[in-house]
This record gives sequence, structure tokens and C-alpha cells, in this order.
Amino acid sequence: MAELKDKVTRLKNEIIGSMPDMLEDDVNSILIPAIVERITTTGQRNRNGNFTSYKDYWAKVRSKNGRQTGFKDFTFLGNLLDSLKVNGNVLSDGRGRFRVSYDFLGEVKDGDRSSPRTRDARWVASGHSEREGVIISQATEQELKDFEERIYKWVESKMVTL
Repeated sequence: MAELKDKVTRLKNEIIGSMPDMLEDDVNSILIPAIVERITTTGQRNRNGNFTSYKDYWAKVRSKNGRQTGFKDFTFLGNLLDSLKVNGNVLSDGRGRFRVSYDFLGEVKDGDRSSPRTRDARWVASGHSEREGVIISQATEQELKDFEERIYKWVESKMVTL
């Protein structure tokens, strides 16, 4: 019995020790791409429908540049959503609970294609979020549920070694 208890303790410590790296990798490779895909293919907020429509001026500019105008997708110059990444803060409370934060990092091009400006990605995204009345990068309940299921499966796969 003591041997089993030791195995369980070692496994628990291995899982908890591996979680920060696994969470950072999976948020960057699974959760964030799901958020970006939703925004760029549907223009939907995390809840309560779609983002606001493009204003007439921007709809004309986007159309002239071959961009869709049916919904807001935040992709005019193409790199704002690419800047969405885990910001290096995977925090643990020491009892197996973790918090991962992500944000728009670095610099992005902003403005008209003919005269784009380089701006802080977080600043550009916060302006969009303020105008939309929601944080534009927020995950939906389903995206979080799918991500949580992925974590459970990962933990289960580790437990098979018992």
C-alpha cells in the first residue's frame, strides 16, 4: 500500500510540475487559435452575437483592398490577432490550480495600407475592445469547455502509468 501511495504522490508531483509548460503550449496552440478562428470566420464575440459592423468608410476601404465586409474580423493589415500569445504568466496556487493569462504582445501595423503606423498591439486591441464593449480576445464558454476537456484527457493519460 505504501508503494502505491508513493507512486500516486510522484505522479501528482510530476503532473503539477508539468502543468505550466503544458498549459502555456496548449493555450498558444489550441485555445488562442480557436479564438482567432471564431473571430476571423464568423465575427462573433465570446457571447451575445457579433462584433459591430464596419463603418461605411472602413467597409469601402476593406472592399477596395479585397477584404470581406460582412462582419468585423480585425484583420485589415493582418497581424493584430497574430500577436495574441500567452504572456509568460502561468501562475500556480501550489495546490494544483493554475491561471494562464494571454494578451496582445509586441507591435502591429495599424491604419490604412497606404500609410500604416507601428503601434503597441495591446494598445490597438484595447481600443477595439473599448469600442466593442467587450474584450475582443475573450474565449467563449464552449472554447473554454473544450480546452478544459483537453486538460482532463492529458491528466488521464498521465494516470494510465499507475
